[in-house]
Amino acid sequence: MKTLLFVLLSLSIPFFFKKEFRLPPICKVIPPYHADWDSTPTKEILDILQQSFSYLSSGNQTTVFISADRQYVLKLFKYNRSRFPLLHKWKNRFKKKPKDSLLTKMNKTCQAAYLGCGIAQAFTQGIYAHLNVSQGSLPQVELIFRGRKYAAVLDRYRFILQKRVTPFKEALLSARGDSAKMKRLIRSFTLLLVHRSSLNICNSDPNLGPNFGFLEEEAVELDFGNYHIIPRDPKRRIEEYDKLMDRFEEWVQKNTPEYLMDLKQLRLNTRSSYDADHESPKST
Repeated sequence: MKTLLFVLLSLSIPFFFKKEFRLPPICKVIPPYHADWDSTPTKEILDILQQSFSYLSSGNQTTVFISADRQYVLKLFKYNRSRFPLLHKWKNRFKKKPKDSLLTKMNKTCQAAYLGCGIAQAFTQGIYAHLNVSQGSLPQVELIFRGRKYAAVLDRYRFILQKRVTPFKEALLSARGDSAKMKRLIRSFTLLLVHRSSLNICNSDPNLGPNFGFLEEEAVELDFGNYHIIPRDPKRRIEEYDKLMDRFEEWVQKNTPEYLMDLKQLRLNTRSSYDADHESPKST
Protein backbone atom coordinates (compact mmCIF):
# COMPACT_ATOMS: atom_id res chain seq x y z
CA MET A 1 0.00 0.00 0.00
CA LYS A 2 2.81 2.41 0.89
CA THR A 3 4.52 1.60 -2.40
CA LEU A 4 1.36 2.38 -4.35
CA LEU A 5 0.91 5.70 -2.56
CA PHE A 6 4.53 6.60 -3.26
CA VAL A 7 4.09 5.83 -6.97
CA LEU A 8 0.89 7.89 -7.18
CA LEU A 9 2.51 10.81 -5.39
CA SER A 10 5.54 10.69 -7.67
CA LEU A 11 3.38 10.65 -10.78
CA SER A 12 1.32 13.61 -9.56
CA ILE A 13 4.31 15.87 -8.87
CA PRO A 14 4.21 17.48 -12.38
CA PHE A 15 0.74 18.87 -11.61
CA PHE A 16 2.27 21.21 -9.03
CA PHE A 17 4.91 22.76 -11.27
CA LYS A 18 4.53 25.11 -14.21
CA LYS A 19 6.55 23.94 -17.15
CA GLU A 20 8.82 26.40 -18.92
CA PHE A 21 7.82 26.98 -22.53
CA ARG A 22 9.82 25.13 -25.16
CA LEU A 23 9.43 25.16 -28.89
CA PRO A 24 7.90 21.90 -30.13
CA PRO A 25 10.49 19.42 -31.39
CA ILE A 26 11.16 19.49 -35.13
CA CYS A 27 9.21 16.39 -36.05
CA LYS A 28 9.14 15.65 -39.79
CA VAL A 29 7.61 12.20 -39.75
CA ILE A 30 4.73 12.59 -37.27
CA PRO A 31 2.41 12.83 -39.02
CA PRO A 32 3.78 11.95 -42.48
CA TYR A 33 3.36 14.23 -45.48
CA HIS A 34 -0.19 14.63 -46.83
CA ALA A 35 -0.56 16.31 -50.22
CA ASP A 36 -4.09 17.47 -49.35
CA TRP A 37 -2.72 19.46 -46.43
CA ASP A 38 -0.39 21.61 -48.54
CA SER A 39 -1.27 25.30 -48.41
CA THR A 40 0.69 28.19 -49.91
CA PRO A 41 0.64 31.28 -47.67
CA THR A 42 -0.76 34.42 -49.27
CA LYS A 43 0.87 37.84 -48.98
CA GLU A 44 -1.71 38.72 -46.33
CA ILE A 45 -0.67 35.72 -44.21
CA LEU A 46 3.03 36.52 -44.62
CA ASP A 47 2.42 40.13 -43.60
CA ILE A 48 0.58 39.01 -40.45
CA LEU A 49 3.50 36.75 -39.53
CA GLN A 50 5.99 39.63 -39.64
CA GLN A 51 4.94 40.75 -36.15
CA SER A 52 5.81 39.18 -32.81
CA PHE A 53 3.45 36.88 -30.90
CA SER A 54 3.16 36.72 -27.11
CA TYR A 55 2.12 33.73 -25.02
CA LEU A 56 -1.62 33.58 -24.32
CA SER A 57 -2.53 30.08 -23.14
CA SER A 58 -1.76 26.38 -23.41
CA GLY A 59 -4.16 23.50 -24.08
CA ASN A 60 -3.99 19.78 -24.70
CA GLN A 61 -3.25 20.17 -28.41
CA THR A 62 -1.65 23.58 -28.88
CA THR A 63 0.29 26.41 -27.29
CA VAL A 64 -1.41 29.70 -28.18
CA PHE A 65 0.24 33.07 -28.87
CA ILE A 66 -1.44 36.40 -29.62
CA SER A 67 -0.15 38.84 -32.23
CA ALA A 68 1.29 42.22 -31.32
CA ASP A 69 -1.72 43.96 -32.89
CA ARG A 70 -4.07 41.72 -30.82
CA GLN A 71 -5.98 40.66 -33.94
CA TYR A 72 -4.72 37.09 -34.48
CA VAL A 73 -3.72 33.98 -32.57
CA LEU A 74 -1.00 31.53 -33.55
CA LYS A 75 -1.58 27.96 -32.34
CA LEU A 76 1.53 25.76 -32.34
CA PHE A 77 0.77 22.04 -32.25
CA LYS A 78 2.25 19.98 -29.46
CA TYR A 79 3.90 16.65 -30.20
CA ASN A 80 3.59 15.00 -26.82
CA ARG A 81 0.67 12.65 -26.29
CA SER A 82 0.26 13.85 -22.71
CA ARG A 83 1.76 16.36 -20.30
CA PHE A 84 2.25 13.44 -17.93
CA PRO A 85 3.33 10.45 -20.06
CA LEU A 86 4.31 8.22 -17.13
CA LEU A 87 0.95 8.72 -15.46
CA HIS A 88 -0.96 7.92 -18.65
CA LYS A 89 1.23 4.92 -19.38
CA TRP A 90 0.33 3.57 -15.96
CA LYS A 91 -3.38 4.40 -16.39
CA ASN A 92 -3.51 2.71 -19.81
CA ARG A 93 -2.76 -0.63 -18.19
CA PHE A 94 -6.20 -0.52 -16.61
CA LYS A 95 -8.15 0.85 -19.57
CA LYS A 96 -10.15 -1.28 -21.97
CA LYS A 97 -9.37 1.24 -24.71
CA PRO A 98 -5.85 2.73 -24.39
CA LYS A 99 -5.09 6.27 -25.55
CA ASP A 100 -4.28 6.79 -29.21
CA SER A 101 -0.66 6.59 -30.28
CA LEU A 102 1.14 9.85 -31.00
CA LEU A 103 0.89 9.22 -34.75
CA THR A 104 -2.86 8.60 -34.57
CA LYS A 105 -3.39 11.63 -32.36
CA MET A 106 -1.45 13.96 -34.65
CA ASN A 107 -3.17 12.66 -37.77
CA LYS A 108 -6.57 13.35 -36.19
CA THR A 109 -5.50 16.80 -35.03
CA CYS A 110 -4.10 17.80 -38.41
CA GLN A 111 -7.15 16.48 -40.25
CA ALA A 112 -9.36 18.52 -37.90
CA ALA A 113 -7.26 21.61 -38.66
CA TYR A 114 -7.55 20.89 -42.37
CA LEU A 115 -11.35 20.88 -42.06
CA GLY A 116 -11.43 23.93 -39.81
CA CYS A 117 -9.27 26.07 -42.09
CA GLY A 118 -10.85 24.62 -45.23
CA ILE A 119 -14.54 23.93 -45.75
CA ALA A 120 -15.43 25.26 -42.29
CA GLN A 121 -13.35 28.44 -42.48
CA ALA A 122 -16.42 30.69 -42.66
CA PHE A 123 -17.37 29.88 -39.07
CA THR A 124 -13.97 29.09 -37.52
CA GLN A 125 -12.04 32.14 -38.79
CA GLY A 126 -9.05 29.84 -39.23
CA ILE A 127 -7.25 31.74 -41.97
CA TYR A 128 -4.22 29.49 -42.46
CA ALA A 129 -3.07 26.00 -41.47
CA HIS A 130 0.53 24.83 -41.94
CA LEU A 131 0.28 21.05 -41.61
CA ASN A 132 3.24 19.78 -43.65
CA VAL A 133 6.83 20.66 -42.81
CA SER A 134 8.08 22.99 -45.56
CA GLN A 135 11.19 24.89 -46.59
CA GLY A 136 11.53 28.55 -47.53
CA SER A 137 7.79 29.28 -47.51
CA LEU A 138 7.39 30.97 -44.14
CA PRO A 139 9.32 33.56 -42.12
CA GLN A 140 10.98 33.26 -38.76
CA VAL A 141 8.65 34.64 -36.10
CA GLU A 142 9.45 36.03 -32.67
CA LEU A 143 7.59 34.32 -29.83
CA ILE A 144 7.53 35.95 -26.39
CA PHE A 145 6.98 33.91 -23.23
CA ARG A 146 7.22 35.62 -19.83
CA GLY A 147 9.65 38.21 -21.13
CA ARG A 148 11.88 35.73 -22.94
CA LYS A 149 12.08 35.76 -26.73
CA TYR A 150 12.26 32.70 -28.97
CA ALA A 151 12.96 32.58 -32.70
CA ALA A 152 10.72 30.04 -34.43
CA VAL A 153 11.32 29.13 -38.07
CA LEU A 154 7.69 28.45 -38.95
CA ASP A 155 8.52 26.17 -41.90
CA ARG A 156 9.57 23.57 -39.32
CA TYR A 157 6.36 23.59 -37.29
CA ARG A 158 2.72 22.70 -37.70
CA PHE A 159 0.39 25.50 -36.66
CA ILE A 160 -2.90 27.33 -37.20
CA LEU A 161 -3.35 31.07 -37.69
CA GLN A 162 -6.77 32.31 -36.64
CA LYS A 163 -8.54 35.60 -36.09
CA ARG A 164 -8.86 36.53 -32.44
CA VAL A 165 -12.42 36.49 -31.09
CA THR A 166 -14.24 37.58 -27.95
CA PRO A 167 -14.90 34.58 -25.66
CA PHE A 168 -18.40 33.10 -25.81
CA LYS A 169 -19.62 33.92 -22.31
CA GLU A 170 -18.01 37.35 -22.24
CA ALA A 171 -19.68 38.41 -25.49
CA LEU A 172 -23.13 37.20 -24.47
CA LEU A 173 -23.04 38.63 -20.96
CA SER A 174 -21.81 42.02 -22.21
CA ALA A 175 -24.74 42.15 -24.68
CA ARG A 176 -27.35 41.22 -22.09
CA GLY A 177 -28.61 44.78 -21.72
CA ASP A 178 -28.93 45.29 -25.48
CA SER A 179 -31.91 43.18 -26.55
CA ALA A 180 -31.41 43.60 -30.30
CA LYS A 181 -27.72 42.73 -30.15
CA MET A 182 -28.29 39.77 -27.84
CA LYS A 183 -30.86 38.31 -30.22
CA ARG A 184 -28.44 38.72 -33.13
CA LEU A 185 -25.73 36.85 -31.21
CA ILE A 186 -28.14 34.03 -30.33
CA ARG A 187 -29.26 33.79 -33.94
CA SER A 188 -25.68 33.78 -35.23
CA PHE A 189 -24.70 30.95 -32.89
CA THR A 190 -27.76 28.92 -33.88
CA LEU A 191 -27.05 29.35 -37.59
CA LEU A 192 -23.42 28.35 -37.07
CA LEU A 193 -24.62 24.98 -35.78
CA VAL A 194 -26.99 24.65 -38.74
CA HIS A 195 -24.19 25.45 -41.17
CA ARG A 196 -21.73 23.08 -39.53
CA SER A 197 -24.21 20.21 -39.46
CA SER A 198 -25.01 20.79 -43.14
CA LEU A 199 -21.34 20.05 -43.87
CA ASN A 200 -21.54 16.79 -41.88
CA ILE A 201 -18.91 18.05 -39.45
CA CYS A 202 -18.97 17.01 -35.82
CA ASN A 203 -16.89 18.29 -32.90
CA SER A 204 -16.42 15.50 -30.37
CA ASP A 205 -15.71 18.16 -27.72
CA PRO A 206 -19.19 19.50 -26.77
CA ASN A 207 -18.07 22.39 -24.52
CA LEU A 208 -19.55 25.81 -25.27
CA GLY A 209 -17.48 28.35 -23.33
CA PRO A 210 -13.97 27.22 -24.33
CA ASN A 211 -14.88 26.29 -27.91
CA PHE A 212 -16.91 29.24 -29.17
CA GLY A 213 -16.66 33.00 -29.35
CA PHE A 214 -17.78 35.97 -31.40
CA LEU A 215 -16.03 38.15 -33.94
CA GLU A 216 -18.05 41.34 -33.52
CA GLU A 217 -21.55 39.81 -33.84
CA GLU A 218 -20.62 36.70 -35.79
CA ALA A 219 -20.41 33.38 -33.92
CA VAL A 220 -17.11 31.53 -34.30
CA GLU A 221 -16.03 28.02 -33.32
CA LEU A 222 -12.54 28.88 -32.16
CA ASP A 223 -11.53 25.39 -31.00
CA PHE A 224 -11.99 22.86 -33.79
CA GLY A 225 -9.23 20.46 -32.78
CA ASN A 226 -11.70 17.57 -32.55
CA TYR A 227 -13.50 18.09 -35.86
CA HIS A 228 -14.31 15.01 -37.91
CA ILE A 229 -16.70 14.06 -40.67
CA ILE A 230 -19.85 12.13 -39.77
CA PRO A 231 -21.98 10.01 -42.12
CA ARG A 232 -24.40 11.81 -44.44
CA ASP A 233 -27.34 10.95 -42.24
CA PRO A 234 -29.95 13.67 -41.54
CA LYS A 235 -30.81 12.10 -38.20
CA ARG A 236 -27.16 12.21 -37.12
CA ARG A 237 -26.91 15.86 -38.15
CA ILE A 238 -29.99 16.68 -36.10
CA GLU A 239 -28.54 14.86 -33.10
CA GLU A 240 -25.36 16.92 -33.35
CA TYR A 241 -27.38 20.14 -33.60
CA ASP A 242 -29.63 19.21 -30.67
CA LYS A 243 -26.71 18.22 -28.45
CA LEU A 244 -25.23 21.71 -28.52
CA MET A 245 -28.56 23.53 -28.53
CA ASP A 246 -29.53 21.69 -25.34
CA ARG A 247 -26.36 22.99 -23.70
CA PHE A 248 -26.99 26.48 -25.05
CA GLU A 249 -30.52 26.52 -23.67
CA GLU A 250 -29.23 25.45 -20.26
CA TRP A 251 -26.66 28.26 -20.32
CA VAL A 252 -29.21 30.90 -21.37
CA GLN A 253 -31.71 29.73 -18.75
CA LYS A 254 -29.08 30.03 -16.03
CA ASN A 255 -27.36 33.25 -17.10
CA THR A 256 -29.77 35.28 -19.27
CA PRO A 257 -33.23 33.77 -18.65
CA GLU A 258 -35.05 36.76 -20.17
CA TYR A 259 -33.91 35.52 -23.60
CA LEU A 260 -34.88 31.88 -23.13
CA MET A 261 -38.21 32.13 -24.96
CA ASP A 262 -36.56 33.88 -27.91
CA LEU A 263 -34.04 31.07 -28.14
CA LYS A 264 -36.70 28.38 -27.85
CA GLN A 265 -38.73 29.96 -30.65
CA LEU A 266 -35.67 30.31 -32.88
CA ARG A 267 -34.72 26.73 -32.14
CA LEU A 268 -38.23 25.53 -32.93
CA ASN A 269 -38.25 27.35 -36.26
CA THR A 270 -34.79 26.12 -37.21
CA ARG A 271 -35.28 22.60 -35.91
CA SER A 272 -38.56 22.14 -37.78
CA SER A 273 -36.88 23.19 -41.02
CA TYR A 274 -34.66 20.08 -41.04
CA ASP A 275 -36.02 17.86 -43.75
CA ALA A 276 -34.79 14.27 -43.86
CA ASP A 277 -35.44 14.18 -47.59
CA HIS A 278 -32.88 16.91 -48.28
CA GLU A 279 -29.13 16.75 -48.05
CA SER A 280 -28.76 19.77 -45.78
CA PRO A 281 -30.98 21.72 -43.39
CA LYS A 282 -32.55 25.05 -44.14
CA SER A 283 -32.33 28.04 -41.81
CA THR A 284 -35.03 30.55 -41.11
